[in-house]
Amino acid sequence: MSKMKKLENSEIRAVPQTQLQPCPWPGRQITSSARIRLREKILKFGLFKPFVVWKETMMVLGGNQRLAAVRGLIQEGKLAADTKVNIAVVSCSGDLEAKTIFMLDNNHDGEWDDTEIKRLLKELPKDELPFTGFDKAYLDRLLKDLKPLTELSLDKL
Repeated sequence: MSKMKKLENSEIRAVPQTQLQPCPWPGRQITSSARIRLREKILKFGLFKPFVVWKETMMVLGGNQRLAAVRGLIQEGKLAADTKVNIAVVSCSGDLEAKTIFMLDNNHDGEWDDTEIKRLLKELPKDELPFTGFDKAYLDRLLKDLKPLTELSLDKL
């Protein structure tokens, strides 16, 4: 008889951002321009993706850049100090499992299908392109055949 692993969904709930502990392990780096874009996206669209949080410690395993951006916006008075965020709570057996989840969540598998992404980008209003998360070079490469792209101001990228 084979040993079957039981898959359990994480619990999703809203908590005050003050309850979250930033992860002390080095993770993904973010440039200052990417940090600015992240903050702009949060202000425009909100936080639609939950933070991945270790239940036993309330440490953020996924979303530390977003947490830092939220806290910076709070310090600047652009978000309320009592801002609540959605979290996906995962239970970990210890540091090793938490570190594995941390790396798994921060390691983006797969590659974009350029043809499909190009099709989707063409459908977006021009003023939404800077908020897609793609850098200017990638957008330029995908949309090089579109004349209106040269008219766009992609300075936010």
